[in-house]
Amino acid sequence: MLPCVMLTPLAGALGAVADERLHQGFSTWLSLCRQGRLGPVRAVLLQAELLPIALGAMLAFALLGTLAVWTQRPRASGARIMLAAHTGCLVAAVAGALLCPLLFGGLRSTQLALGAMALLETAVTTGAALVLLRLLPQPPAPSLAGRQPAR
Repeated sequence: MLPCVMLTPLAGALGAVADERLHQGFSTWLSLCRQGRLGPVRAVLLQAELLPIALGAMLAFALLGTLAVWTQRPRASGARIMLAAHTGCLVAAVAGALLCPLLFGGLRSTQLALGAMALLETAVTTGAALVLLRLLPQPPAPSLAGRQPAR
């Protein structure tokens, strides 16, 4: 779960820097958040429209995290963990977009609002992933029955 919880948001932040430098996507999104007039669906769609590099970077790191877990663990266990982590990331991305007017409109400092958003999204990602891990059935352990002892 660690790649999605830690590296994916970091990739998104670096992608947001690129979006800002290329077409001022982040500052445009931020100013719209400060106005606080975005509905929930529009907030999510606008984030995708204005921050495509950030979202692409998060998706790429999520894929890399999935591949890393898949190659190191039994397939069923790794799939369960990564499904939970990706669901947590998705829930956090939507929550961040929905809460952006509250955070950026209510806090004076942009740096403080960004820090609050990062903490909020990390907490939501982790919490949602852990809840989903408890809800998903545990895959059965590999059976040793039927195996011949090594000689």
